[in-house]
Amino acid sequence: MDYRKIVVAGGGVLGSQIAFQAAYCGFDVTIWLRSEDSMGRTTPKLTKLYETYCNTIEAMATDDGKLAENWARGISEHESFSKSVCMSRAQDAYQNIKMTINMESAVDDAENDLLYLDSFKKIYVDEEGMGAELLFYEELYYSKDNNGDVEWAFIHAQTNMVCPEIVDRDFHGVHVQQANIYVPFQFGYGVYDVKEDKFYDLTTVSYYNQTHDTPKYEYAFDLFKTYYKPENTGNRYEDSFVNWSLSKYGEDCLDDGYSYNELYSHYDGEQPDWVLCQARHGIWTSPMITWLRIGGIGGRTVINNNWDYPFMTGYGVYDVKADKFYGLEELTEDCVMPKHTGLSADNYDGLTEALAELNIGYVTGDANKDNKVDILDSVFIQKIAAGKASIDYNDKIVLDVNRDNTVDILDSTIIQMALVAE
Repeated sequence: MDYRKIVVAGGGVLGSQIAFQAAYCGFDVTIWLRSEDSMGRTTPKLTKLYETYCNTIEAMATDDGKLAENWARGISEHESFSKSVCMSRAQDAYQNIKMTINMESAVDDAENDLLYLDSFKKIYVDEEGMGAELLFYEELYYSKDNNGDVEWAFIHAQTNMVCPEIVDRDFHGVHVQQANIYVPFQFGYGVYDVKEDKFYDLTTVSYYNQTHDTPKYEYAFDLFKTYYKPENTGNRYEDSFVNWSLSKYGEDCLDDGYSYNELYSHYDGEQPDWVLCQARHGIWTSPMITWLRIGGIGGRTVINNNWDYPFMTGYGVYDVKADKFYGLEELTEDCVMPKHTGLSADNYDGLTEALAELNIGYVTGDANKDNKVDILDSVFIQKIAAGKASIDYNDKIVLDVNRDNTVDILDSTIIQMALVAE
């Protein structure tokens, strides 16, 4: 059966990405939204995605972009890549995605492409069933017998019935992180058995397979690994931050201007062992440029235009087991004013990589601003030392790798030595 029409319920971060990729692949895509305001919020997301696709396609046409670690396989395979064709597909996707606030018109044609939607609605949505509202429904995979008949289907679906309980656990090799338990599938995914005319949650399937000699629907768990994306479950340790702040700085620290956001969680097993956060107390700040380095040459240089509290550059780490917060400046001796705590970024495996992934700060030693350090940066620093290139104050901090308050031939030499040592 040839499926050409897709309806995506919601145009948030995930919904807009699903819609754009489906449209890029040639599907007729409609985004169903709850209100006109939602349409207004979705439009700039699609515009940003169009720009991202165009920039990615441009990069794929370069030598670096052709490297396996940089190649975007969702855009094109290596052997069939054509920049002009991909650009045309991205433009068509951007221009042809439709948005509507009318659910009936959105699914009118698309329903014909979904084999088991009627069964799902009868059980979970229609009045004779649970009476819930359908948020979205997708049939992602069909397992067929030797005759080509469908035996079971892998379903991604959700109604508006949820249990507000944070889920944070490993499930068949996937770290499940979400703010709710969903109905009818706890993690949003399930199986429809055609012969039995029944839908099964993956947790039910998992329990069955653990208690029976002959497992069923095993490939569904591989599909789950492919499709599941963790949710942002909010700032789970903000209460700890507030209590720590109050005990150390008093009530004034929570005045206007206070902010706290968790940016990255590092897991040791099923639970986080440390969390990268961005925070600021309400009243204390000093107009002084602050900086620190994590990870040496090729690591990250974080610069802030103020001296903020409680974290000098605005970023810190929460050690979950120790129940303590540390500013990044407490984890390195390489900063504007070392605190000599004896702590190290090495205590928090993956911290440098997390800063890079979140694009926090600059690459230490990256003179030509291509997000890496190589011999070209050493050469560029030689030009700076010879007065043939100019830099600003932030560049000076990033490139002064030996911390002698000047960017000169010594910095170039140190970078060369670091490259040789690799």
